[in-house]
Amino acid sequence: MDTRKRQKPIILESFEGEINDWTSRGDRCQSVSISHVTYPEPVRFGLYALKLSYDFTNTIGTSGAYAYVKEGIIIRDYPSSIGMWVFGDGSGHMIRAQMRDGNQHAFQIEFVKKVNWYGWKFIEASIPHGRTIPFTLEIPIRIIETSNDNKDAGFIYIDDIQAMYGENDQDVTNPEITKIYPAEGEIVHVSECRIRAQVVDEDSGVNPTSIKLYVDGIEVKTEFNERSGEVSSTHQKLLNGSHKTRLVVQDHAGNESEKIWQFEMNGNMPGIKAHSQSIAYIGNLFEIKLEINKLHIFDTLKLHFVFNPDEVEVVHKQLLLHEQIAEHTIIVNEITETGHMYLELKGLHSIQAGQTIAQLGKVIFRLRSNVTGPVKILFQEGLAKLGGSSEKFRWHIPPMEVTSKAHYKMCIDRATIGFDSKITVIDEWERPVEGARIINGANEYGITNKGGVLSTNQLAQTTDSVMIQAQKERKYSFLTRVKVLNQLCSRQPTMLNITFGEDLTCMNITWVTSSLITDTCIEYVQIEAYEESGFTGGAVNRVTGISKEYAFDNGEVQVHRVSLTSLEKETCYVYRVGDGTNDGWSKVGKLCTPKHQSESFNFLLLGDTQAPPNQTNSGYGLFKKIMMRAKSEYSNASFFVHVGDMIDDGNLFRHWEAFFQSINNSDLALSMPIVPTVGNHENIGAGISTFKTVFNVPNNGPNNFHGTVYSFDYGNACFAVLNTETTKEGLKEQANWLKTIMQKTERKWKIIVQHRSPYYSNPDGGSENVQEVFPAIFDELEIDLVISGHDHSYIRTCQLKNGEINSEGTTYLIAGSTGNKFYAAIPQSYMKIYFDEKTQVYTNVTISNGGIQILVKKLDGSIIDRYQLTK
Repeated sequence: MDTRKRQKPIILESFEGEINDWTSRGDRCQSVSISHVTYPEPVRFGLYALKLSYDFTNTIGTSGAYAYVKEGIIIRDYPSSIGMWVFGDGSGHMIRAQMRDGNQHAFQIEFVKKVNWYGWKFIEASIPHGRTIPFTLEIPIRIIETSNDNKDAGFIYIDDIQAMYGENDQDVTNPEITKIYPAEGEIVHVSECRIRAQVVDEDSGVNPTSIKLYVDGIEVKTEFNERSGEVSSTHQKLLNGSHKTRLVVQDHAGNESEKIWQFEMNGNMPGIKAHSQSIAYIGNLFEIKLEINKLHIFDTLKLHFVFNPDEVEVVHKQLLLHEQIAEHTIIVNEITETGHMYLELKGLHSIQAGQTIAQLGKVIFRLRSNVTGPVKILFQEGLAKLGGSSEKFRWHIPPMEVTSKAHYKMCIDRATIGFDSKITVIDEWERPVEGARIINGANEYGITNKGGVLSTNQLAQTTDSVMIQAQKERKYSFLTRVKVLNQLCSRQPTMLNITFGEDLTCMNITWVTSSLITDTCIEYVQIEAYEESGFTGGAVNRVTGISKEYAFDNGEVQVHRVSLTSLEKETCYVYRVGDGTNDGWSKVGKLCTPKHQSESFNFLLLGDTQAPPNQTNSGYGLFKKIMMRAKSEYSNASFFVHVGDMIDDGNLFRHWEAFFQSINNSDLALSMPIVPTVGNHENIGAGISTFKTVFNVPNNGPNNFHGTVYSFDYGNACFAVLNTETTKEGLKEQANWLKTIMQKTERKWKIIVQHRSPYYSNPDGGSENVQEVFPAIFDELEIDLVISGHDHSYIRTCQLKNGEINSEGTTYLIAGSTGNKFYAAIPQSYMKIYFDEKTQVYTNVTISNGGIQILVKKLDGSIIDRYQLTK
């Protein structure tokens, strides 16, 4: 039962006073700013509103722009929701807010998943039941974008942030505009028409005095039928061609709607249109044609277009007019270097051949060779008078967009300091181009050979990005930005890790060096022989592997891989990896093949780390401390499982480097296999590619998920690692694969590892698809234990089947946090244990024929949860 008080909304911020206590910040953005605005910028109530501007362009990962009061906004009582007015920009971004309850637990509330409107709209976000007051509104406005395909720049306006207490009895609904005539894109075959639309507002009603109708930028008179809701103009006599209409209407509460559309007249009136080529090659010419009908009826004609002179080169400084256009009729004919095109003609009705002229003229431009995207020519103004009339006529010409195209395509194979670059140029039919110059502005790197290839060391002589282009006569490739990569790492192996192979006698070892080091080998020997003679005896095995260069965001490394096959069962080895030289070996590590199926074993379980890339307690120093404590306490751990979000930004080398540096220890990564899982932070930018490169996991997953989804057996358990960072279709593909794995296993215990849990503790975590797809298949396959992360709190559910508590169902575990980021757990009926204190946890899982024992501890060693699963 909801016991919250019902009362009138309380305005938390109207922005009518100073905003000195407001500030802004952002994540993964170019810029974020706030400003205090007044008319003529949009204001919903009073004199002022807040403007939040953002620039997410050219960023990867989840971007955010936030506006907030430095000390937070304290909220009275227990509101049901937070509401605010937002002037949308149609960007499609999400809007959320961050609140904190009386227990100092932060939580998110969501207003809208997509800003898909323009103009003012009231939005509202519900506050969940069961939290402790008082509340603080910490970040009232959070614009968030998770898709790399929707990274743009824009701004929204905010007014009257308010706490809502029950149903909102304010009129916050905008009027609805429908049944427009002429319709969008409609061609009307008359010379005069009445523009019409139906306007409906079910709440406070349409305010007739607010109705404004503009045709080609000029307000026209309207009539409003309150009974039918029809808005109509007086009869409009319009020139042939396109016309732009804008209708603005408010209700009595001040809610505003706007409709903009275009239509075309094709009656008996004269008219003018403009057409451009739809496609043009960079460095080459293209035309814009001005078409006219009934020129002899015109007296005066004025046109103004604009273009970007950085994209378009002026070939002629004037429009090329029809030869019958006499000189004395030309008042202005000019194309400027600053991007303006003006034409003014007078006395056109005196041209004798005027009624036969269909093309008034044309403009010839050259598309500059540095253009990479579409180019627009924009209509600014059109004004005309007809012979014998003083009436002024206007019209609209839609933007003319020219898609840029290149004759050549250029491919760059490697641009790394210390290595030659191979540049290949092909034409549109993928044939090699001989004799193409590779240029950087005025600098030339060389000319392609008969095979269309240029090999050069000149790219690698800079430490910055360069823009290069292929050019031969008037044919070009698009400009290509080449980031010249530094050499990362050294001869010494780093980022070393062990993963399981295709079967119990196979182990994979992966490491990273400078890309100057290409040789790959491992020496290994059984422990007993090593203790006698180290790596010098006859029992030492040497195996060579493979290596390949790999580009990170700020440099290049060489990734080395070795797979050891046919290892003896239940045997331990000492090993070292390197390039085979005395100075190139790693520290000594140990690896052991699995115990017999009937024997018990244990593994360590670590939750999300997602730390800053340093080795202090604010970064990975804390994770190392947890790992060292867990390993010292459970020295016989067979491997460790990380549930994902090992790093904060999968696109950045320094984050991966910091993670591996924290476990670069003879007792940790060098001697204990890792079972890695893809989380949403590995899935940033090139993070998935990096994951699949630095972890050589079993290659037995479904076709579209090789390298991130895999299975292995250990002891009497079958493990399957899934990838939740995909679409619903991707989850279903994994579910079908999982059936084949679990239905044929003879192991007693079935265990799943994945990043997001279907039974989550953070409703804002975005795990809905996982919840929809996976539980049913887990129930069908009788999975015993599902291990997850993502929510940064520790959760153990009851045994669940069909979403209900069932003693024969599946136990779901969320592994908590091993970093400094925490989320409050929202209690749910399916939870048996939840722990959301701001402290790190680690877990030891022991598996035997008799059961699965789970022991969860805080960093200080105190026990959070102890549980045994039997069947």
